[in-house]
Amino acid sequence: MTTDTVTHDQQPVLNLTLSQLLGDRDLVALVVRQPLRPVAGHGTAVFPASYAAEKSGEPGRYCISPVGTGNLCVIDSVQSQAGRIEAQLQTPSYRALTRTVAVRIATKEGERVVDVLAAAHRIYDAVFRFSTLADEITRATQAHVRGDARALAELSPLSLVCGAWDSRGTKHQIARAFSSEIVALDVSELSRGAQYTASVRASEIDGMDASGSVDGLDHVPSFGRGGVIARAIERRSVLSLTTLRRNARMAAAGEPDAVTAYLGALALVVLTMPVAPDLRSGCMVLPDGVAAVRAQRADGTEAELVLTHAQALAWATEAAAALGVPTLPAQLADFEPARAKGGEAADGKPSKGGAKAKPKGKADAAATPESAA
Repeated sequence: MTTDTVTHDQQPVLNLTLSQLLGDRDLVALVVRQPLRPVAGHGTAVFPASYAAEKSGEPGRYCISPVGTGNLCVIDSVQSQAGRIEAQLQTPSYRALTRTVAVRIATKEGERVVDVLAAAHRIYDAVFRFSTLADEITRATQAHVRGDARALAELSPLSLVCGAWDSRGTKHQIARAFSSEIVALDVSELSRGAQYTASVRASEIDGMDASGSVDGLDHVPSFGRGGVIARAIERRSVLSLTTLRRNARMAAAGEPDAVTAYLGALALVVLTMPVAPDLRSGCMVLPDGVAAVRAQRADGTEAELVLTHAQALAWATEAAAALGVPTLPAQLADFEPARAKGGEAADGKPSKGGAKAKPKGKADAAATPESAA
C-alpha cells in the first residue's frame, strides 16, 4: 500500500489516513516516549507504586531492577496505566466511543454497578462471568475464536486493545495490543522519618495508664520509604498494530473492515490520551518535552507519524458511528452468586457443580497473565 511520506530535518514523516495506517502491513507498531518531570522540578522526589513483599510480615517495596550500571524503577505499571486510561474513557468526553455494559451487584452495603471499563479483567472479570451476561460473553468468545470479532468489540472493545484472558471458562486469551508504563531511570531510593508528639501523654493524665498510643495519646516515631530521585522519568507506550489486526480478525489483504477501523481508532485514542498527572500522593509528574509518535516498520526503520489526540478522537467517533456503536442499547446485567463455585443457590444448597463455598477471606490463587490487566 502506498503511503504519503515527507521529510523534515532529514527524518521521514508519515501523514496517513486511518485506512492507510491499518492497511499497511509493513507498519508493525507505533511507539510514544514522553519525557516527564516531577511537579516540583528535576531532582525532587516522587513516590513510585509500592508492592507487597514476597514474605509475610516484611514491609512493602518499590519495583527497582538493576539495568547496566544504573537501575530502573517502575513509577506506574502497565496495569495501572491501563486502569487510568479506562477510567478516562468513562468520562463524558469519551463515553460515546464505547457501549455501556455493566453488572448490578447486591452487596451488604447496598447495590453496586460495575462498568466493564472498570473491571480488572475486563469482559472476563468474575463480575461479568457470573452475571446474566455470561451466555452472551461465551457466544462472543466462540465467535472470536472462529474469526469474527464484532460481538466482543461491541461488548468490550478494550478487551481487544489491552488484552484479556478467560482463565476459568473458555481459557480464551486475547493478547495485549497496547501497553504503557511510567519508569524512572538511575534512581536513588530515599528514606524518611517522622515523629508524632502527643499534646498530652496518657501517663500524664489522671486515671489513664501509659498505653495510650491507640488513642493518639503517646509519642509515636515512624520510619519508612521516602520515594526516589531519578535522573530521568519517561512514559513509554507501544501499540502493536500486528497484534491489533490479529485481535480484530482483520483479513490478510485488503482495506480494514468496520470492526478493525473501530478498534484501531480507539487504540489510537488510547495511545495519544494525556493521562492525569496526579498518580498518587507524592507522585505528580508533568510533560517535559514533546511526545512524538514513531511508526515502526518490519525492516527496522522508523518514521514520525503525524497524529494528534484530536485527530484520533475524530477517527474513533466516525468509526464508532460506522459500526453502529452509538445505537447499541446499554447492557445492565445482574450478578448471580449461584453461578460462582463459592456461591449458594436460593435454597441454601451449594451451587451447580457441588463445590463447597470457600472460607471467607481466602482468595482464589489462580494466576493472572500480563495480558489480562
